[in-house]
Amino acid sequence: MHTGLACVEFFYYMWGVDVDKLTVTTHNLGVDHSWLTLSGHHGERWWPAHVSVSLTNNTDRVRTHLYS
Repeated sequence: MHTGLACVEFFYYMWGVDVDKLTVTTHNLGVDHSWLTLSGHHGERWWPAHVSVSLTNNTDRVRTHLYS
């Protein structure tokens, strides 16, 4: 892993009444930093996502979470 800017790319599908939110965060030494939060219904299709995150040191971890 490196420090500096990194790009996280993925596709997401958020369709239906049970969809709550999608988040992309970095986690380091017990502290989370949110880079993207999407919520609610986004239609019946796959969407591309490109998120730039800043990594401060080699212990940073990128996390994605989908809540329903």
